[in-house]
Amino acid sequence: MFLLKTNILNFIFLDNSNLVIRTCNLKTDHDEVRRKHCLFLKLQVNNCNIIVIYKSPKYSLLKFRENLEDMLKYSTENTFYVGDININLQEKKNLTIPDLFKKYGFKSCLDLKHPSTDFGTHIDVCFTNNQQIQAWFYESYYSYHKGICIICPKDI
Repeated sequence: MFLLKTNILNFIFLDNSNLVIRTCNLKTDHDEVRRKHCLFLKLQVNNCNIIVIYKSPKYSLLKFRENLEDMLKYSTENTFYVGDININLQEKKNLTIPDLFKKYGFKSCLDLKHPSTDFGTHIDVCFTNNQQIQAWFYESYYSYHKGICIICPKDI
């Protein structure tokens, strides 16, 4: 088990073999005064690239799209993006985000029609360019967000 903990997010990896984190890169954009920030944490675990995303509610949607597209342009095989983007993907005006992922060959592992929070919004995401990666929500009693479980096959 591996726990990644920052002041913004918690992430747990459970693995029944040897987990090897090859690289870890962090891209952030923040404004301390206005409390707006965006984070992309890229982990290379074995042959899989995991990009953990966090966008604060006040961070610009336009700037987030630009940063996301910069990341997507250079995505390689066996990549998935997971995290809290604070953009309700159930609203039509926000469907540009799934469209941007689709443009670069990614699809959602989660049903966007189902809420990811107890408030009926879908603000937590998991997009991948590998069809073998599976994900689903599980109910959490410690957060209004539903947790995301992800399975990656051993051969990737």
